[in-house]
Amino acid sequence: MILRLLLLLFLLSAGLSVQAEDRPLKLGIFPYLSAAQLVELHKPLADYLSRRLDRPVSIASASTLPDFMQRSRNGQYDLVLTAPHMGALHILRDGFQPLAVAENRLYAVIASNRNSAWQRLDQVRDAHLLLPPPKAIVSLLALDRLKAAGTDLDSLEIRHTRSHDNALQSVLKGRSDIAAFSSPTWQRYLDQGGDKLRVLATSASLPGNFVVANPELDPALVRQLRLALWQFGQSVEGKRYFLRTRQQGFRPVLPNDLQRLRPYLKRIFGY
Repeated sequence: MILRLLLLLFLLSAGLSVQAEDRPLKLGIFPYLSAAQLVELHKPLADYLSRRLDRPVSIASASTLPDFMQRSRNGQYDLVLTAPHMGALHILRDGFQPLAVAENRLYAVIASNRNSAWQRLDQVRDAHLLLPPPKAIVSLLALDRLKAAGTDLDSLEIRHTRSHDNALQSVLKGRSDIAAFSSPTWQRYLDQGGDKLRVLATSASLPGNFVVANPELDPALVRQLRLALWQFGQSVEGKRYFLRTRQQGFRPVLPNDLQRLRPYLKRIFGY
């Protein structure tokens, strides 16, 4: 009887192990674009990881940045591709496992419509400024740049929108006087032939987007993921992916990356 029970427990545990290994991995991507745009842009990465791991990889996101961060922290994603300061926060505060960081530098682009009167940053006053969400690091970089130029922020009507693309579209369509958005968003706009915006300034730069792993993810799987991500840029589909997303190849996360982002964690999250 005891032998049968032990055998049953062994079979059940083996079955659970197989199910866990076969379970699709969920790649969470921070909502800097619409859900449809995120899937279109990042499906090549999910497909590549699926082939390398011989395991399905699905894409998920959230409607807002705070919701996405909470879902990430709650363990609803296995992998998280996110903004640099949020990736650093997950590593330092939440115990997430670092996988990779994009090699490109991230900065804020502050722009106006070419048909508007706003031609220089030192002219910006009594204007409607649209920014990405308050906890987006690009919003803080843009405000720092405006302050450095001597802009009186109290003279501006500052509002936030849900994504970087929304901010770009608002100034493009005349719904705001000036807007700030990420450098990859700006580069993608140029790639599509965009020529109706004027860059007033760019901000200081920081490390690119992070990819981190849920703390509970198996260490052996984490090692596979790191190697796959670091090698992605050498593949044909990886080259196309990085060109379209306007990032550069993934590299290891270094201590200097986290150190560079620490002041922003304090200012944005109080950590």
